[in-house]
Amino acid sequence: MPTLSIRGATLYYTDTGGDGEAVVLGHGYLMTHALWDRAVQPLADAGYRVVRVDWRGQGRSEVTAEGYDPWDLADDLLALLSGLGVDRFHFVGHSMAGYVGYRAALRAPERVASLVQIGTSAAAEGGLALVKYTALLWALRLFGYGAVLGQVLPILYGRRYLDAPDRAPDVAEQRRRIQTNDRLGVFRAGKGIFGRDDLSGRLGGVTAPTLVVTGETDVPHPPTQGRADAGRVPNAEFVQLDGVGHTPPEEAPDEVTRRILDWVRRHPAS
Repeated sequence: MPTLSIRGATLYYTDTGGDGEAVVLGHGYLMTHALWDRAVQPLADAGYRVVRVDWRGQGRSEVTAEGYDPWDLADDLLALLSGLGVDRFHFVGHSMAGYVGYRAALRAPERVASLVQIGTSAAAEGGLALVKYTALLWALRLFGYGAVLGQVLPILYGRRYLDAPDRAPDVAEQRRRIQTNDRLGVFRAGKGIFGRDDLSGRLGGVTAPTLVVTGETDVPHPPTQGRADAGRVPNAEFVQLDGVGHTPPEEAPDEVTRRILDWVRRHPAS
C-alpha cells in the first residue's frame, strides 16, 4: 500500500508515474480516492501522470488528532507532492478538495499550473446549512452511518442519479465506500471544513487558470456560488452540468473526464 509520512500524518496515495505533467485528483468529504477510478486511465492514456490522495482521516490515510482544516490539507498536499518529486501540477478538486485547491493555489501559486474546481465554493459555511451539517456530523459521531446516510445521500448526489434504476448498483457502491471511512476521522475532517474561513475576497489572487464546474441541482454549492467564484478568479471559466447534483465525478464521469482533459491540454504546465 503506497503511503508517505508527512507533517505528522501517514497519507495513502496512488501514482501512475511517468514523465508526463502531473494531474492530481482530490476527493470530496465522506469519500476516498476511489471517487476518481474512472478518470485515471483516460488521463494516463493521454500521457499524464495521475496522482490521487486520501485526505488525513479519510480512506486509507491516518486518523490524526488535528490538522484537518483546508489550509492544513493544502500543506499536506504540497508536502506529499514534494515527497513524490512533483513540483508543478494541475489540481482537480471535488467539494472539500476544492477548498484545498483554492488554498494551495494561494499558498504556492508557482506550483499550481491549473485548477478544475468541481462542486465547491470559496465561501465559508454558514446559516441553516451549517446548523444542519453540524447536527448530522454529531449524529454520525454518536450513532454511526446508519443514523445519517438517508439524509446525507440526497445532499451528496442528485435525485436523477439516486432514483435511476440503472444506477442502483453505483448508489449501493457509494453507500459502501462512505462507510469505509473511520467515523472519528470523518468527524474531525467535518469540523475542519465546516469551520473553514471565507476566501471569496481573496480569489483575485488565484493566478492559476481555473475551470469551475457545478451541477445544476447541487445542494451544498449551487450554480450561483460557482458562477460567483468564477467571476472573482482573474482567468476562470464556469460550466454548469444539467441534471447533475453535488458529485459530478460519480454522476457524470465521462463528461467530467472529458472536461478535465480539455482544460489541462489548453493550459499546459510548461
